[in-house]
Amino acid sequence: MKKVLFLDRDGIINIDIGDIYRNEDFIFTRNIFTLCKYAQERGFELIIMTNQTGVAREVFTEDDVQVLHTWVKQQFEDRGINILDIYYCTEYDSPDRKPEPGLFIKAIIQHDIDVTKSIMIGDKVSDRINMPGLRSFIIKSKYTKTGYDIETLLDLKPYL
Repeated sequence: MKKVLFLDRDGIINIDIGDIYRNEDFIFTRNIFTLCKYAQERGFELIIMTNQTGVAREVFTEDDVQVLHTWVKQQFEDRGINILDIYYCTEYDSPDRKPEPGLFIKAIIQHDIDVTKSIMIGDKVSDRINMPGLRSFIIKSKYTKTGYDIETLLDLKPYL
């Protein structure tokens, strides 16, 4: 069974500046590639998990999300980092919307993941997933003045 580092997108992979759906607006966060390379070297697979309600609000389309995610995966691949998969939820009222575990259950089944050896990292309280056995870490951000677990992405290294 695989162990996975689940990564929130906006705020962890890229700087969260609102509804991002074009690669020219996508700015990678400091040390994201370093963290992912480190995790990969320790046997973790990488999966991005993201709520993308801009689709429901008709700010952008699901095709826009898929095109952006293909580009994001390529940016990681160009640095020798494999993103196993990207899961996203476009609706507000859905069992797939974080913190609900719907997307995680799909990933666990599809990729034979050991949830007890896996970790989720996010920048909002809603990134603490309602799933027994899954460790979730919240990074200090504009959304978490208190209640966070780590201050920087590299602070996650001892847990990997």
